[in-house]
Amino acid sequence: MNHRPSRAHMRRLALGLSLALLAGAVALPALADNEPKTYTAVVTPDGNVDEGDEVDEGDEPVCAGLNTTFTLTLANTSSQQQLGSANITPGFDVSDVAIDRAGSINGSVDTIELRDLGLPAGESLVVTFTGSPASGDYEIDIVAKQANNFRGNPGNNLTLDGDLPSVTVTDCDPELFLSFSIQPADSAVGENITGFPTVQIVNGDNEPFPKKDVSITMTVLPDDAAELSGTSKVDTDQDGKAEFSDLVIDTAGLEYELVATATDYEDATSDPFNVFDELCTVGSCSSTAGGLRKNGDLLASANGTAPEAGAGLSVSVDDLPTSDVCSAEGVQLSRLPNQVTVVALGLTNKTVEIRVDKEFDQQQTNNGVSFYQICAEPIAPESGFSEFTDRYSGAQVTIGGEGDSQPAGWLPDCSNSDDAPCVESRVKRGGDPVITVRWGSGFRFR
Repeated sequence: MNHRPSRAHMRRLALGLSLALLAGAVALPALADNEPKTYTAVVTPDGNVDEGDEVDEGDEPVCAGLNTTFTLTLANTSSQQQLGSANITPGFDVSDVAIDRAGSINGSVDTIELRDLGLPAGESLVVTFTGSPASGDYEIDIVAKQANNFRGNPGNNLTLDGDLPSVTVTDCDPELFLSFSIQPADSAVGENITGFPTVQIVNGDNEPFPKKDVSITMTVLPDDAAELSGTSKVDTDQDGKAEFSDLVIDTAGLEYELVATATDYEDATSDPFNVFDELCTVGSCSSTAGGLRKNGDLLASANGTAPEAGAGLSVSVDDLPTSDVCSAEGVQLSRLPNQVTVVALGLTNKTVEIRVDKEFDQQQTNNGVSFYQICAEPIAPESGFSEFTDRYSGAQVTIGGEGDSQPAGWLPDCSNSDDAPCVESRVKRGGDPVITVRWGSGFRFR
């Protein structure tokens, strides 16, 4: 006889099936959590060179202090989950970070923050960055997450399959050089050379190299024109840098050069710089009387205005050269045993007074203010130019200009010329002949 299941039996059977399905549904996420969420990380070069091994890209030495580009490859070895973001901390400062896929790069110099990567399972990305670490061993710390915005609890992280990548940095003793990282600037006699000249140890790419305790000695050229005092021997610091903060030159002059020397290094020569009797601030600029006499006979002084700080003025007394470039053909001029040379750079709208000691003036056969003439010649062709009519030859003189130009000329009176330089006045002051010149910046007057 056939029996149909009772309604109560059918209800129990349906309840059991529902419970079984519910249990299965609850178990599914648990099974998913057990699936691998992993990644691998490899860096090149890692600096680990095995003797006897064939050197490949990953076997290159990493030399301390050299600018090196590193490549870090992250492979998402998860079965399903994406690698969405990561923080990478190499252990040394980095720059020029780039990735080979869409995403964003944030972070500071010591941590690389990658966001919005969306790297699917089974794919890789390459991160490149540049650094110049000191010698030592560096473990590159990495935290990778599924989320593109680097959020979520630690359960949201991907697990590194293997060890963290590391880099070994060694002292490779590369070819090194001396270089002026801070050049000397125009300065005043008896004062510290402006700018605190600094010498840096550099590699073949002219990049700073952190080599400590290299003893560097500084000298000046031309060495027969001036005496260099102050601390002329300085050891490099941990960054490979030596600062010379109290060097002093005792004589005004143009185009001095500093020379840095060290054992086992080629000499390094600075850019040319000038040393003036007076280094001007904005406004008034005048030379001092000290050192401007020669045998007590001749005194020169200069004054005017400086458009900006750093302009300079130099006044010195020299022997008159055998030939005078300003002498016009057929013109006979008396020769003095001395001449005063006035040099200025960066000065405008100024006058220069050349004052002759009256006792010296009285020793001359043809004394008097009109006896003294002014010869102008350019310091360098690129230092500015002026056009005027030569006082004696009547020729048009262009000094310091481009193209065909005469090298020098006797200055006309300013009443006959609208262009500086020219002689503004010749007067006696306290018995001393005083010749006032309207200045043209970048010229030497005699």
